[in-house]
Amino acid sequence: MKHAKKLLALALVFAMALALAVPAFAAEGDTTIGGVTVPPFQDVSGSGEDTADHVYTVYQIFKGEFEDNLLTEIQWGSDVDGQKLVAALAGDEYIEAYNALGPDSTQALTAETNPFKGIAYNEDHSDVSADAVARVLAKMNLQEDSIEARAFAQVVDNNKTGDGTAVPETGVVLTETGYYLMVDTMTAGEGVTGARNLYILSAAAAGANYMPKAKTDVPKLDKQVANTNDSTGTTEWSDTAADYDIGDHVPFVLSGTVSNRYNDFKVYKYAFHDTLSDGLTLDYSEDNKDALQVYINGTLIDASNYTVAVNGQSFSVTFSDLKTVENPVVSSDSVIRVLYTATLNENAVIGGIGNENKAHLEFSNDPNKTDDGTTGKTPDDIVTVFTFKLAVSKKGDDPANPGAEPQPLDGAVFGLYKLVLGEDGTTIETLVKTLGLDEEGANTNINEFSFDGLDAGKYMLREETAPAGYNKAEDMYFEIVPNYNEEGKLVGLSVQEKELNGEKVYAAMDKSGNLHVSANGEPTFPMSGNVVAGAITADILNLKGLQLPATGGIGTTIFYVVGGILLVGAAVVLITKKRMSSAE
Repeated sequence: MKHAKKLLALALVFAMALALAVPAFAAEGDTTIGGVTVPPFQDVSGSGEDTADHVYTVYQIFKGEFEDNLLTEIQWGSDVDGQKLVAALAGDEYIEAYNALGPDSTQALTAETNPFKGIAYNEDHSDVSADAVARVLAKMNLQEDSIEARAFAQVVDNNKTGDGTAVPETGVVLTETGYYLMVDTMTAGEGVTGARNLYILSAAAAGANYMPKAKTDVPKLDKQVANTNDSTGTTEWSDTAADYDIGDHVPFVLSGTVSNRYNDFKVYKYAFHDTLSDGLTLDYSEDNKDALQVYINGTLIDASNYTVAVNGQSFSVTFSDLKTVENPVVSSDSVIRVLYTATLNENAVIGGIGNENKAHLEFSNDPNKTDDGTTGKTPDDIVTVFTFKLAVSKKGDDPANPGAEPQPLDGAVFGLYKLVLGEDGTTIETLVKTLGLDEEGANTNINEFSFDGLDAGKYMLREETAPAGYNKAEDMYFEIVPNYNEEGKLVGLSVQEKELNGEKVYAAMDKSGNLHVSANGEPTFPMSGNVVAGAITADILNLKGLQLPATGGIGTTIFYVVGGILLVGAAVVLITKKRMSSAE
């Protein structure tokens, strides 16, 4: 090609990127779910980690020479078919790509306003059409992320014919000077989160090390569970673990950010996926839709903006396109929250590994596509709901055999009461369950009791009925205290810690908080916890009733003698009256 066809001003390196930014949250009012106030969660800022292995390939669009920092001697590159590409640019394909990126309707491209119109491919002088396309590009707005640049790159990607050059992690040394398209072909696999880069257009000199920088951004998901203590009336939101009674409605919150590159997308699919263990039942249903709410920046949005699908223990909340939500409009600093409750049911695992609940986000991850395109996912975020039990072993002590080991004792009835903080600040003893009676109210005559499905808090165990011939045990007060590690695993389970004779003990107390102790100063009702079983265990001892001996005086003998005389006299009177009646 002759030097007269030099092209000016094609040395621009086109790199589409946005710097990461920490979103500034809009002010929010209080929102509630299951009667629990949801905090604004200011910590759900920023983006998630892009863990995908990005694979880049560069394709040569033009080749030429650098002269005074300008690209000259322009010809078609090795990775495009000039004839095919010219037809796509001058025809409908470029117009459709441009308009799909969403310009104002008054700025929509037509056949008349297409900047590539009139360019024709001449097989005998193919470099003429290459020069013509390059001249149009030199006059266009090829600023970062411009519609013109993105539409051109899309058409090139659709019409490339060569295999391109793979870019290793250390970069690639290009053998020819030219103008290149870089394509990110990242594929996010299981457990890998990533988003593709926008197309990058760049001029590069032969011999230069070409290393594109990944400038992607992915959403972040934060799953939390409310942990309410009925005894203190306090609620804390936890990223890891909580504990509840079986039958309680457990509040959860899923909080997700969107990509800082949200504006790069034409369509942005966004979906929450949540899976509950068998021990949790989602409260949401067609008859109870209020059990699931969706907020954007603190504003409750209408359910027509999303779909909820329930499949067994899993459910999803899906926005087919966040761009269509109008009130409020979603931006790159928006936070979307799903608030819902689930009931801890009879299938709940007691103690041990607890009842897991995991969630992840699915999101559009290819800004180069103008439809919903491909999607990525965040790693699972897991919270665990625990529940516990009180295991009681009933034993009897016989004073006639001092020092003998207490033996299992049937016939007791126990009531477990939770100490609940009332609205007026007073403590209310609320019956949880009574054990030891069958459905007809008859004594079941068992000596082992298990109150299953309890959460942390303060309790009182009362022996409602003692076995025949035995005294009732005193009311026993205790507090279930679980200990979780940073990962939400149950690593300790005990009752409230007390000090006795300078040593820490775990035992039942009286109502005033004093330990029940025996005559020798030892705890009468020691308790222990078992993490695997999720159980607080206690041996409840009954003392046999006593017939105290009498000394001195006539004792009770005179009462027996007088009673006998009165009984004989009454019999004589009765017989006499009957005979008199017969004689008459």
